[in-house]
Amino acid sequence: MIGYIVGGLALVGLMRKPQRRPRARQRVGEVIKEDSGVTVSVKPIPGSDLGELIASGTFEAAPDEVADLLWNTDAYPRWVPRVKDVENVSKSSTLRIDHFIFAAPTGGDRDIVSEMKRTDKADKVVLQFQQKEGVGPAPTSGVTRLSKREGGWVLTGLPDGTTSAVYRLRADPGVSMPTRMLQKLAAGGIVDLFSAVRKKLA
Repeated sequence: MIGYIVGGLALVGLMRKPQRRPRARQRVGEVIKEDSGVTVSVKPIPGSDLGELIASGTFEAAPDEVADLLWNTDAYPRWVPRVKDVENVSKSSTLRIDHFIFAAPTGGDRDIVSEMKRTDKADKVVLQFQQKEGVGPAPTSGVTRLSKREGGWVLTGLPDGTTSAVYRLRADPGVSMPTRMLQKLAAGGIVDLFSAVRKKLA
């Protein structure tokens, strides 16, 4: 959910049958992009072309305000790039399941059913998302169902009333492309996401 939504959007048009390529060795925590006050690093994961992307930055709002914006997935089509439609499957104050449809830059639309959990603490809000199987609309002809996509946000309050944000994304892009190119493409999507959240909070 937010994982695509908020970060892996740049990969949506690239979903094809994966072809294994040799992967270059990478350092744990290697920074692959720094832009607009956002730092994106990568943690290699055995068997994963993309690895785990970890982004950090700040928002000029309190953690609960940022979390409320990200929690309101019904509004994503109005401000999150490439999100065409969101249909809620179930929702409570701490757990929601949604079906998302994305407009791909090439090819047909993509979709995913995703579960997000919310945990509120004294000075921190944690949002965790992952793909959810066996609920929501079944895959349909002409729309490609996305594969593994999981991660989340840790939003921590700072003394000045702003928020330190850490975003993590683990996904299988299913695309034949050099690892570094995949990671840079996804990192650019994450930076764009931070920018979109900041604009919405302004």
